[in-house]
Order: sequence, then structure tokens, then C-alpha cells
Amino acid sequence: MKVTTHDKSFFEKKQTTSFEAKITINIPDVDFSIYPEAKDASDWGVIYLPSARMGSSILAKLLNEHPAIESEGESYHNVILPVILKADSFLAHCSDYPGYSFYPNTSYDKSHISPQVIQDMLNILRRSKGSKPKFCTKGTQQPTQMMKKILPNHRQIIVARNVLDAVASEFHQNFATYFNPKNYYRVTYVKIIHALESINNHKEDSHIVLFDDMIGFDRYKTTMSEIFKYFGVDADDYDYEKTYARCYHEKSVGRWKSDEYIPAFVEYLKKVDNELYNIIMDGDGIWVPEGYDLRLNNRILGEMNGMPG
Repeated sequence: MKVTTHDKSFFEKKQTTSFEAKITINIPDVDFSIYPEAKDASDWGVIYLPSARMGSSILAKLLNEHPAIESEGESYHNVILPVILKADSFLAHCSDYPGYSFYPNTSYDKSHISPQVIQDMLNILRRSKGSKPKFCTKGTQQPTQMMKKILPNHRQIIVARNVLDAVASEFHQNFATYFNPKNYYRVTYVKIIHALESINNHKEDSHIVLFDDMIGFDRYKTTMSEIFKYFGVDADDYDYEKTYARCYHEKSVGRWKSDEYIPAFVEYLKKVDNELYNIIMDGDGIWVPEGYDLRLNNRILGEMNGMPG
């Protein structure tokens, strides 16, 4: 597990009293082939995150307003699975500064772990949240074979948004100030590749929710009702007007066009990957041409050290 830390002055300056560290988790592969399959989990839903700032948090809160769906954050992904699958170390968040407790070299025996054991542990988390018939959480960047084995037939949802709108939003988060511009642009470029790969490679096996389709009441109602039908719950048993009135994301669509930080990043993108730059600028920032292999772009990442920031 890799941990991005923040110095004490940041917390004092922002008067932060609690903090959940941003972490990148390398979950080891587990061979589930020797175990029987887990029981059907079609009453589970997972909102997969192609990238930060895609609109998944808004969707999770809106789904929670349905009387048949319990929808919460990323608990199982950030804490439960790394612990179960023997992460090299475990990061737990606490209630006050200095911020967090770090438990190095935490070790767990994986010899008896099966998909059903993990599902049982996740269901314990689920029952602690509520008793609605359907449960939805937020998960890893894209659907994996491991998750399909742990939660067979679960409902896969991916929120897709123009990647430049997501970048514009992320540029205004506090953690954005912690990166050297060149390094931050490089990291953001990689995030864009991963986001586009996740969206485009899973459009056949996931329910894709376009963030732009949640703008305007009629489009919002249509989009949400389609999600409810995908979940197998009553689409009429929902207060669309009340929930839409709580949405404040209309100005988020197309925000990259007027954002002060975007021009410099777009210039950087043009220099390091002109083909992807043209695809994004000429399209909607979500879909790529059929046959275009986003994975090929990763080959040039090792040659980017000399690129201007």
C-alpha cells in the first residue's frame, strides 16, 4: 500500500480536525479457482470509479433516497478488501490530528479465504448500514474478475464524464497544491488514460451513467429511472422532483472551457500525446474511436521525464 502524506502545516492552515488519507492500494491477486463460487449477489450494486470527480458521490447519495436501495461510500474498497487480501500494511483513519494511525507489516492468513467468506464479511458491513433490500457501494476503478467472483451478478455502474471536466474539478481540490506542476500533469494524464480505458472497455458489461444526462429535470428523471430498472426496483417509487432540487451540479458540465488551470494542462497533453489530445478535443471527452487501444499510451510514460510541465 502506498500512502500519500501531508505535512502538519497544511492541517493547521486549513484548520483540519480530521483526515482520511488518500491511498493507492495494490491488492494482490488471489487464486479463487480452488473454491466453489459465491452465492448470487444480484441485490448488490457497485459504482465503479473511472477517476476522481466523475460524479459518483452525487449518484451514490441520490440512489440512497430510493426506499429500496441503501447506498454508501467506499468502505469495502478502502478498508475491508485490503485487510482481507493481506495488504502489506493497513492505514486506518482516526478522529483528530495528527491524522492517522499506521500499522506496518500487518499480515493475514489467506489460506482459508474464499469468495463466499469475503462476501459474508461484506454483508456484515452491509447489515450495519441498513436493511433495505438492495445495497450499493463505491469500488475500484473498474470491474475486475475478482469482484465478479466475490459478488456474482452484482450490478455494475460506471459514471462517465468529460475527462477535462473531471480534471478541472480536481485541480481545485486541496491536494492539487501538493504536486510539482510537471509531476501533477503527468499523474493527471495517467488518470485520464485509466478513466477512458475503464469507461470504454466496460460499456458492454456495465450500466454507463453519463453525468451530462443528469442535467435538466427530464434527462435526470430518465437517467435515474433507467438505473432503478437496472437494479430491479420500482422506478415510480422515487421523488424525482425533491431529489433533483438537491442537485447543484448543472454548472459542472463544460466547466473546463472556462477554467483558469485547464489551458496549461491541455497544452501539456498536446505535447505528450497529440493523438489522444485530438480525440478528446474533437469528441465528448468520454468515448474513443472503435479500435483505439488506450493501453498503448502507457508505453510513452517512461519517456515523459523531459517533457515540460
